[in-house]
Amino acid sequence: MSSRILPRLAALLVIPLLILPCFAATGLGASMTEPASAAAYMVELNTGTVVYSLNAEAKLYPASTTKMMSAIVALETIAADPLKSLEDVITFSRNAVYSIPWDTMNIGIQVGEELTVRQVLYAMMLPSANEACMGMAEYIAGSVDAFVEMMNKKAEELGLINTHYKNPHGLHDEDHYTCAADLAKIITHAITIDTLRDVMMTQSYTIPETNKTAKRVLTSTNKLILPSNKYYDERVLCGKTGFTTPAGNTLATYSEVNGMKLVCIIMKAGQGVTFPSTSNMLDWCETNLELVTMTDIFDYARSISTQDGGIVYAQPETELTLLVPRSVGLSGCEIVYDLPASVVAPVEKNQYLGNISFYHNDMLLGSCRLVSRASYNIVTTYAPQTTLPTTPSSVTTPDDIEDPKQEERTGLVKTFVVALAAVMLLCGIVYAMVFCGSLYIYSKKHRTRKDLDVPEFMSDGKERTRKKNARRKK
Repeated sequence: MSSRILPRLAALLVIPLLILPCFAATGLGASMTEPASAAAYMVELNTGTVVYSLNAEAKLYPASTTKMMSAIVALETIAADPLKSLEDVITFSRNAVYSIPWDTMNIGIQVGEELTVRQVLYAMMLPSANEACMGMAEYIAGSVDAFVEMMNKKAEELGLINTHYKNPHGLHDEDHYTCAADLAKIITHAITIDTLRDVMMTQSYTIPETNKTAKRVLTSTNKLILPSNKYYDERVLCGKTGFTTPAGNTLATYSEVNGMKLVCIIMKAGQGVTFPSTSNMLDWCETNLELVTMTDIFDYARSISTQDGGIVYAQPETELTLLVPRSVGLSGCEIVYDLPASVVAPVEKNQYLGNISFYHNDMLLGSCRLVSRASYNIVTTYAPQTTLPTTPSSVTTPDDIEDPKQEERTGLVKTFVVALAAVMLLCGIVYAMVFCGSLYIYSKKHRTRKDLDVPEFMSDGKERTRKKNARRKK
């Protein structure tokens, strides 16, 4: 009996791998140890450089990584609706609770139980509760089917060409799939939503006692962010796990290493593969790659001849940051200039002239526009101002033409008159001040003499009269 069963089981395990298109790993990390998975993908977000790619566009089952898209749709809908908030209460329906198999991931939510939207979000993302997704879908869209339509619409908006959803939780469905490259775009968008990023970074969360259930402590299934776990990796900031039997183990993570922002995807892996494989890929990046910024754009300028015999210089429009192998550096990259043999003058400053691209082993690391450093042979012309007569009465004669010199003379005369008036006014003020001062001094002296018992002029007169009478008597 066993001799018949074992070959069949082996065939069942091998056939799915044979169906997948098998491609050699590409990217800067093509030489890294290949993870034991059907597909893998790693991209550096600062530069957009693909570090590693293995079957990245093969359609596979996402399992519970689906919940990232469910959370994205829910949070963006809430943000756009002033009548909704994270503190709204979701009352779980019978359909939400019992439409999922009892032996799948859940937190034991009961029919009629009341949880806030925030609590449901943590239940979705940390322990990966499937019934929480159903309740969230009904709250957001009114029905699960309407919510799934919103998920697929969001997938189109994000440019996911190999993704299609049939439910909000990720339980197996033949028509529910994604690929590693698409999953990388999903988590890249997810971490731009502050609330969702914070939830995925959370190690544990407590839901207090509800109207139906006692207090519950939720723990993340992402062992890479749990300090007490043997797989803990401090470089990993957040992520989402997924597992079903057809999907295998799937993991999407976001990490930061030496300034590099790395999204890593591993799909359809065996038990105990996703966590150490992610750390191994991060180790390789930390050892072999670095971010290098083009600090002096003038070092990468090139001259171009103009058709009239001149020269213009094309330089990078902005500084460019590249992800390069440590052993190569920026100087070791192949630089390709895409410029015309000559340009036609005039050329304006910052005019687009071409592109500069950096390659390593025929892999494009980055590129930017080349623009002119300065203007060349720019001639400013002025159109003559003419007045076209519309009627005979509008024809101007020599007497009607204003003389610019006459206007200048008129201006000088006006200036002289204003200055003269100012001087006369100043003189008048000075004269008035002198007059008032003199009048004040005279008045003061007159008051002093008047205050004496015998005025000075009277005393002097009596003395002269006395002396005169004395002379007559002699």
